[in-house]
Amino acid sequence: TITSTGTSKSFSKTTHTISAGGDVAISSSGSVVVGSGAISAAAIRVTPTTTYEGTAALGASGGVVSISGGSTVAVSGPVTATGNITLSGSGAITNPTSGATSGTLTSTGGSSSITSSGANINLTNAVSAPSGVTLFAKTTVASAAVTASSGAFTVSSTDSTVTVNGTTSAQSISITPKTTYTGAGSLTATSGTLTISGGSSITPTGNFEASGSITLSGSGKLLLTSRTVNSTGGNISFTAGPVANEAIELTGSTVSTTTGSITMNG
Repeated sequence: TITSTGTSKSFSKTTHTISAGGDVAISSSGSVVVGSGAISAAAIRVTPTTTYEGTAALGASGGVVSISGGSTVAVSGPVTATGNITLSGSGAITNPTSGATSGTLTSTGGSSSITSSGANINLTNAVSAPSGVTLFAKTTVASAAVTASSGAFTVSSTDSTVTVNGTTSAQSISITPKTTYTGAGSLTATSGTLTISGGSSITPTGNFEASGSITLSGSGKLLLTSRTVNSTGGNISFTAGPVANEAIELTGSTVSTTTGSITMNG
């Protein structure tokens, strides 16, 4: 356990590595800067009061990786865990690329939860967790691949939009924007439903596929241009509007279901 409570209040290292057979816990009454030196342990828990940043690889060989309790979190190095991965704070949460390293998030046996209570999430590198991936923020952007092979992909925005630009695959997918849904990412629900609901307009530029039902619902316009929406084992339901012009507009798109029905209300 490393605790920083001195005058500087912050914890900082550069190229130094930290390795433990047990757990590693880092707590600071200021920021935590992990530099580029790797941190490896059974489990890793980091608790800044303000910000977290660094390109260091974080590897938990027997449990979780958790970064929580502060404001902004910028993970620029790869994070791997056999258990859950948790990133949370009151500020922006990002996983950018910095030089030769990138903030990929990979759990081999748990879930990944990314939460900003007061700002935005912007994911530019891949997130993979078999038991599920959850994103919750004012505005959410996922521009890289998201994979949850045995769980759900769940996204909520409390103030504004949800944008999914990366290829996304999960057992089921549930997206709840406050306002609009956009994005070029293809969404695939491998063994369940795909739902986008609760916001206003839905204007994707990616394709949707599900083994269960597909539900797209909003108070604004639903626009599909040269898109494919396909269910292999459920129903398809579109609900939009009322708006001044066409509430549901399908241009050069294919909407199909193998066994179910298709309903459109606009």
